[in-house]
Amino acid sequence: MTREEAIEKLKSYDPMSMMPALQMAIKALEEPQWIPCSERLPELGARVLVSDGEDVEMSQLGKRYRDGYVWEFSTCWNDLEDWPHWMPLPEVWRGDEE
Repeated sequence: MTREEAIEKLKSYDPMSMMPALQMAIKALEEPQWIPCSERLPELGARVLVSDGEDVEMSQLGKRYRDGYVWEFSTCWNDLEDWPHWMPLPEVWRGDEE
């Protein structure tokens, strides 16, 4: 079962006493997860978080003429192998708005 199938199954299950717990579970499943670069890459130029398993940095995907895809940091370029996982940036905090 994929994450999307699990989300749809949970959304369709509707006993009133379970709704708060189910809504919490659905929200947790819908939150961004670390994505292996070997599985898929973000859109070219999209700003994302990247991780090497120890550190997390903000970067964006760039393309060098001969070397293929690389992560663009403010001071350098790094090969995808150096930062093998990425995730979308979280939503911007909007204060106490509901």
